[in-house]
Amino acid sequence: MIFKKHNKFKPYLSIEKGDDHTVNPKRGWYSIYPFTLPERPDFEELQWCLKKQESLCLVRVCIGNYAARSFDTPALTVFEEILSFFARHNKDIILRIIYDDEGKGMEHEPAGLSQIQSHMDQLGSIIYKYAEHIYTTQGLFIGSWGEMHTSKFCDRQSLCRLIDSFYHATKGAVAMAVRTPAQLRGLETGLAEYTDTCTRRQILSLTGLYNDAITGSETDYGTYAAGDTVSGNIPSDNVSWGNVNSGDGKWSRSAELSFQQERCIQVYNGGEVIMPNPYNDGDTAIETLTKMHVSYLNSQYDGTVLQKWKEQKTNGTESVFEQIDRRLGYCLVLSAVKAADKNCSKFIITIKNTGFAALYEPVILTLSAVCCTADNINNAPCLSSENIVLGRSEIAKLPAGEQCIVSVDCPLIALSSGQYKLTVSMALKRSQKKVFFDNCDTVGILTVI
Repeated sequence: MIFKKHNKFKPYLSIEKGDDHTVNPKRGWYSIYPFTLPERPDFEELQWCLKKQESLCLVRVCIGNYAARSFDTPALTVFEEILSFFARHNKDIILRIIYDDEGKGMEHEPAGLSQIQSHMDQLGSIIYKYAEHIYTTQGLFIGSWGEMHTSKFCDRQSLCRLIDSFYHATKGAVAMAVRTPAQLRGLETGLAEYTDTCTRRQILSLTGLYNDAITGSETDYGTYAAGDTVSGNIPSDNVSWGNVNSGDGKWSRSAELSFQQERCIQVYNGGEVIMPNPYNDGDTAIETLTKMHVSYLNSQYDGTVLQKWKEQKTNGTESVFEQIDRRLGYCLVLSAVKAADKNCSKFIITIKNTGFAALYEPVILTLSAVCCTADNINNAPCLSSENIVLGRSEIAKLPAGEQCIVSVDCPLIALSSGQYKLTVSMALKRSQKKVFFDNCDTVGILTVI
């Protein structure tokens, strides 16, 4: 018989150095994997290019060969094979579909919007099939390198029509992203005129941002307006954007960062950093990434900025790179575990998110026990060394910088006498991918008498 009044719980949190097993899904660094339809890649060779330490892959698919026609069967087959490959290797896909991979968006795009919408319809069912594996999509097929600039279709009405088409083609199953905050604000107002209120709300709830010039200059190379005023003009340091039709409505850097600080509480933001300069120095870079709620960054570009981060320190022990590496997206710390009463019938678990961004989707927290000593009454061994699940609880979402307190019932009647190591584990509710704490998972020793 178990006398619950004699149960004892000795809490502790053991800080452990992270290793490869702490690579968490849906956050962190990514590498780019470019493809061109209808060319079939060598998947056997490609698997050796995947990086174990990265859960994310930017899958960039160029469809420029079909700018003037519909996809044929070989193109659609290869497209599905590409998505299937990354899904089989348990990678979260950042999907960018482009017409141009040479910086000549105007030249390589289709002549009319209807052709782009037709391509979205053709690819939509395949994308929907692999929606569980798609972290986010970037862009709406248009512009140089798919960055939604140097395009015939960057006016507000065209962007509204395109994102509505893509949303319906993929049945609203995947997150989306546009290139600038001004474009996102344009959708917020433009969709009100173009579609019904419910659809508008759903599209905006899925639409975040991507920025391939983070901290590159005062304006992030034309992402924002120069100076402290709202402007539609392209800043003088914007050497790469060329003819842009979506400049109206851009705000100053400080205003745009404040906008992202509020808007990206709910949606993904990420991209790549470029050009070593004071905007990506140490504390300034960390402050910017914090305001932007950045979840993911390119691990390959800009190498000079990444190297600078590895050499700079902010707190005397940790490099800027190490801090950014740890805090990209969500970063969950198990900060306290305590028994709710002397019988240990319930445990209160406190988790804090110290990352730049939110934990955007629900996770299931599991409290388990593993027998670790002999029966302290009869000196008999525990019956099993396997995890015994004591209780589960769901965490819906956890914003950056906030903490949640989770209550888990603990039916100790299921435990025989002995000493148990208690552990806390988590997994994404949708995909069941495991989520690791930044510090530990062993929370204490429970003695059952």
